[in-house]
Amino acid sequence: MLTRAQFDAACKALIHKQSQAPSKSVAAFLLRGWCWHEHPHYPNFGYMSRTVNVLRRLDNLAATVDESIDDVVSEESDPSTANMTVGPDQILTCEQHVVFSATFRVPAFYFTVHSATSGAPLSLPEVLQSTLFKIGTMDGFEVTPYAASLPASAFPVLSHGDHPTLNVPCWYFHPCETASVIDELVREAQKDDDWDEQTILIRWLELWFMVVSSVVNL
Repeated sequence: MLTRAQFDAACKALIHKQSQAPSKSVAAFLLRGWCWHEHPHYPNFGYMSRTVNVLRRLDNLAATVDESIDDVVSEESDPSTANMTVGPDQILTCEQHVVFSATFRVPAFYFTVHSATSGAPLSLPEVLQSTLFKIGTMDGFEVTPYAASLPASAFPVLSHGDHPTLNVPCWYFHPCETASVIDELVREAQKDDDWDEQTILIRWLELWFMVVSSVVNL
């Protein structure tokens, strides 16, 4: 688990590390675009955010398309993607936020998904069919208009609620099991190394992003 001060320090240190990484490195690619924002009036309500474009999956492309529109654009000169046509109705705007959960004392992933043309928010089934989510990761979930849950689970994995700082409706992953998972990963990663405090915080957040990226395309 993290304190609020550790969360702030980890986010700022990771953003700085990413900004210093070579432009073609994996770190720079996976964590591109993240910025830190302070609350305009109150301390200890800062958060990370970025805006990316993702795609609305079409049924006939669901088995082959699992990337963001940014990836499609960056590969437009690749012969293997030359015949891929993306219609304007497929392009979606995804606002992503990393906020501090005061209850569970861990980062939490909040996001919204809207049509890039009309600005209309997507329903949860539409969100789950977008390329934000890796294919198959939400199979077997019970989906309602406001949550996605595993059968017999005490908490929904994905819920709808207000952003802790911005107070606007968002989707978010429930952070109840985050601390135990990441703490175990940190212990394993640190087993043969002597890390200082900043390195521990950066690695904690990097491993958290790794876990999130097992479900969503970052």
